[in-house]
Amino acid sequence: MKNIKLTAEEWNWSIYMHRPVNRIIAGKLYNTATADMVAHGFLLGGSEDDPLGRIQILYKTKRGDFFIFYESRWEDEIDCIEAVSEDEAHAFYEALMLQAMDYDEAFGFEPEEA
Repeated sequence: MKNIKLTAEEWNWSIYMHRPVNRIIAGKLYNTATADMVAHGFLLGGSEDDPLGRIQILYKTKRGDFFIFYESRWEDEIDCIEAVSEDEAHAFYEALMLQAMDYDEAFGFEPEEA
């Protein structure tokens, strides 16, 4: 599947806009309103009116920490924020189909040649 790169304006008007969410984890505040969106994707399986089931967004804080915001449209699921290591963020970035940042911008270096 091909990765898709969107401009900041396209991201701001995308169907993935959500209300700001924040959570304190291990004494650190993770806030979707102040962090930068790195990449995201979705799982289908919602209703006919709203086919998206769960949106997964990888963020990077101003201090360089990573977290994932899960926004669910499935019944009996709640939205949540999960702090992740840089290694976990790399894996998540590679698994998602929509990137808001280039790899070197997100992680500070170019990926290795295969």
